[in-house]
Amino acid sequence: MEETITYSQNSSSDGYVPKIKTSDGERDFSAPDMSRVLDFTGTPDPPPDGPMLHCESGGKKGMKFPVRHFCLRGSFFFYFELGDVDDESKGDVTYHGAPLGVIPLDHVSVEFPPGGRRVFREHAHTDAR
Repeated sequence: MEETITYSQNSSSDGYVPKIKTSDGERDFSAPDMSRVLDFTGTPDPPPDGPMLHCESGGKKGMKFPVRHFCLRGSFFFYFELGDVDDESKGDVTYHGAPLGVIPLDHVSVEFPPGGRRVFREHAHTDAR
């Protein structure tokens, strides 16, 4: 049975949740599905999985930045609660829970700003150049 990853609007937030589409319909994405997500062939290796800040609704001024575990697989950026991930194995990461969400990267191109900056000027909190 062929399966593909799809996504739908998360009913409790502004983001998306991953789903698995099968010939029989659609089901929720589960932790064991992560080991079956394929990367593209002929592309550079993705950056290492790990924790990053994620902007979400709530908190002061309507936004909060909790730390989530992120991983890039294929054309999807998955993110998890830190407690649902065992990355102490120094190699393969073990997922104990389904992703909190996914950021689809289809039809997206990324360009780094000149000088290798990591923060875009519109979002920087200083006048540094």
